[in-house]
Parts: sequence; C-alpha cells; structure tokens
Amino acid sequence: MGNIDWDKLNKTFSVTMNFENVLKQEMNNNPSRRGYDDTYSYKGIGYVPRVSNIIKICTDQTNLIDWAARIGKNKMEMYRDNALDVGSTVHKAIEEYLNGHEDYTYIEALANEVFNDPKLVEQCITAFNNFIHWEKELASLGYQIYSIANEKEVICPLYGGTIDWIAEIIDPDGISKKYIIDFKTSKGISSSYLLQTAAYRLAWNWLDYYYNGGNNYINGIGIIRLDKYSKLISDYLFTDNYELLDRLEYDVRSMINWFYCNSDAINILRTMQARRDFYE
Repeated sequence: MGNIDWDKLNKTFSVTMNFENVLKQEMNNNPSRRGYDDTYSYKGIGYVPRVSNIIKICTDQTNLIDWAARIGKNKMEMYRDNALDVGSTVHKAIEEYLNGHEDYTYIEALANEVFNDPKLVEQCITAFNNFIHWEKELASLGYQIYSIANEKEVICPLYGGTIDWIAEIIDPDGISKKYIIDFKTSKGISSSYLLQTAAYRLAWNWLDYYYNGGNNYINGIGIIRLDKYSKLISDYLFTDNYELLDRLEYDVRSMINWFYCNSDAINILRTMQARRDFYE
C-alpha cells in the first residue's frame, strides 16, 4: 500500500463523530444550509459542499474575470454553457461505453439530441473518439486497463464529489495500480484539476481505511484531457508519486480549512476541537 502514513491520514479526518453531532445541530438551526450543494448528503444527516466549488472559491479566477470582461457577459455565458454541455455529453458517452455500450457511433446520436449546432456535435464526437484513441494507445504500449467504477460519488464529512472513473492499470511489467481519473474537455490541464482528483483520493482512502481497513486503496490520480477540436489528441497526466500526492492533499486540507473558517459559508469547524487536528 505504498508509504502512506495511515495515522496521519486518519488524523486528517478524525472529525467524523463530532462532525455528525455538529451537522445535526446545524440542520436543526438552519435547514436550508445556505452555501451547500444539496447533491451530496453525508450519511443522510445533512449536506456537504462540492469539493470543486471549494477549490474554485479558494483559487485565483482573475484570468476568467478578465476574459469575461473582454467578450461581454452574454457571450461569456454562451461559451460557458456550450462548454459545459459538450463536457457533460462526452462524459455521458464515456460512461455508457465503460458500462458496455460498444457502439462508437452512439456519441453522434447523443450529441444530436443535445445540440442543434453541427460544430458542437462535432466537438463531442472528436472528444469522445480521442478517449478511444487514448485507450488504444495505452494498449499498444502493453498496458491493461480494467474499469472498477465510473460516475462514483465519494462523500466524506467535509465535502463531496463525483469521480469520473476508477480504473486498475497494469503496466507492461505486470505492476497493478488503481487510479482515480477525471475526464476534461478543456484546452489544458490546470492545477485545480489535480487538486480536485487529489481531494477525491484523500476522501476515498480515508473512508476506505476507516470503514474497510484499506482494502480498496487508491494508488494515484489521473487527468485525461480530451481535445474537442483536433483528432487523435488526448493529453494525460497520471501520478502515484507519494511526495506529490502528499503535497496536493496538504493544499486540499488548507483550502478546506480556509473555506470553513473564512469563506461566506456555514462555519462548522469553528465549533470543533477537530479544527486544530485538521489544520496540522
């Protein structure tokens, strides 16, 4: 299971029971839980925020603000919504493919249901085919890929999210490792993507250790960028480097601590002794 410090990991999220009590109290005092996405409910007690929203709040978005100012609000919203729809459509097609839908032309029918614009349909087809290209490319290099789960929710006491894909990858030397993988149709791989997948891995491994003895430990994270404009282009970044993942998880913990203690959200950690443990 690598060099992971299980005692440190357990301490990181040693807030379960206290958090549940505070969460129950918060739900009684403020049922709407302002600032929290209602998609992710922790053990039926109350809602926790999306980790992607935490990272968005805690990272610099100046470049996006400047871009929006240059092109205007209406055009910015159109670009944003189209990009989101293309990404969602490609995700859906990959999900169907991983679940056994082997008809590669399915993406075209799916995209035509969503878009009237042939250019956006073509973007979906290109991005999806680039995933197939990535899969075939790794197979040609001697890698074996086994799907474990896709569109898998992970919900810990502090945040939630949906993992695009969990896969076991066996390298040409026969070494098997498990990865949490995110699909992106953006123009590049940003640091926020690494933080997001690291947050998923942190939550997954803590929950697995806490409830399952660490039997489903995830070794690393991966980002697969599926270009939607150019064929046969799929950038990918995979890592199971302990030092790098430890650094990313430290940054995730720092962002979450700031989010709960300083942002305009429900201040749960202020009431908990666990704040000190979580911050270390």
